[in-house]
Amino acid sequence: MRFIVKVSPETYIKSPSVRARYIKQLFRNIHKILSVIHPQMQVFPLWDRVEVECPDEVGEACRLRLCDIPGISKILVVDSYPVPEESPLEFIAEKAIEYFSDKVSGKSFVVRCQRNGKHPFTSMDANRFIGGALLQDASDSRVELKNPEVTVPIEIIQKKVYFVRSSTIGLQGYPFGTQGTVLSLVSGGFDSSVASYQVMRRGCRVNFLFFNLGGADHLRGVQQATQFLWKKYGSSHPARFYTVSLDHFISDLMRLPHTTFNGVLLKRAMIRVANDISDHSRAEALVTGESLAQVSSQTLTNLAVIDKASEGLIVRPLITTGKDDIIAMAEEIGTAVFAENMVEYCGVVSKKPTVSASLKSVQKIEYKLGDDWFASAIESIEAIDVSDIVCDEAGETPVEEVVTVDGQIVIDIRMTDSPLDVAEIAIPFYDLNEKFAGLPQDKEYLLYCEKGLASHHHAAYLREHGFMNVNVYRPS
Repeated sequence: MRFIVKVSPETYIKSPSVRARYIKQLFRNIHKILSVIHPQMQVFPLWDRVEVECPDEVGEACRLRLCDIPGISKILVVDSYPVPEESPLEFIAEKAIEYFSDKVSGKSFVVRCQRNGKHPFTSMDANRFIGGALLQDASDSRVELKNPEVTVPIEIIQKKVYFVRSSTIGLQGYPFGTQGTVLSLVSGGFDSSVASYQVMRRGCRVNFLFFNLGGADHLRGVQQATQFLWKKYGSSHPARFYTVSLDHFISDLMRLPHTTFNGVLLKRAMIRVANDISDHSRAEALVTGESLAQVSSQTLTNLAVIDKASEGLIVRPLITTGKDDIIAMAEEIGTAVFAENMVEYCGVVSKKPTVSASLKSVQKIEYKLGDDWFASAIESIEAIDVSDIVCDEAGETPVEEVVTVDGQIVIDIRMTDSPLDVAEIAIPFYDLNEKFAGLPQDKEYLLYCEKGLASHHHAAYLREHGFMNVNVYRPS
């Protein structure tokens, strides 16, 4: 099976040198991705397109993979023949009858011939001659230049004619790897996955950064979503997945008397750590899934304050996109299923969060917090190739939800002055990881919070670190 891969119009209108570089990169991307399907794949870079030759038995698999490669405008499945020097239009018309006579019979049709190279005829000449031959062969058909029932697509490129059997729209954008490297802050939700996809589609290599605020379950979910996104749209280039803990920062932050600025402070902390990682990984920009006014920290005023924490460019592909459109795009690219089931949790909540933070006020709080948390966050960084992520939950002991207390000790992890009646201990969630080890470990413990989400995540985190005597209290 043979494909003509059309580059996106944005690539086509570049200068000859830039276009040649982009097409060369697209050729490398296509060759690497399709070679996984079949080792005998043949890929040919030409000045305005890429041609692919593959065994028929893997043709459909190749077509589907081509649909996911950035920088491609159309994927044409074609049959090609050399055009003879004598009577070229007669030869093309004869072949056109073989391919399209049955399709145009009894219907209105139009011939659309695209020609490239030097020929003794024009594209209009070819349209008229081939259309006349088809009309004579199928006398019950008719030519209709506007709104025809059937379009007869033919491409004449240099000394070959291509009969298009099918055409599929590609991703458009630029070839992956032509627009530099970015570091995308991901949470596993709808927004960050769509934002990552948007910059991948525009030709950026993407590394991924995850701030783990929700324990092992959240980490596994984000890794699954990230690996899916990379395999589908960016596997022509290696990518790194960074994990960072902000436990120290959150613990210090939640001890402050006022929580109005918590959302902005958390985002600025993330940006500071992301800047350090991007410097070492040579990323040229940070990418976030923030959308204007979607939450309190994403007002223009607050985003401006957050930006002041960055030493470089922050790209926000979704800044003017509504949530419904973001969800629809996540469904289209395949990441919605991960976002819908993501056990995401963030314990950094604000009472009466500000929508217009003052930079001076925020910086005063940051001065009080100091920089010890930053050193702790940098020390916690773990990195892995996205290709090496193994999302295997075998051997794990799941957290149980207990509805009645039977000898266990209940720990209320909420920030409250009125602990649950049945709770024997009250430890705010931000102190739990540090203080739990000091409790008698011959006892069984149950964590409690109102919705059960925070308690589930912290129980999973403690179990991950060897404390198997903890579960969740969820009274009916």
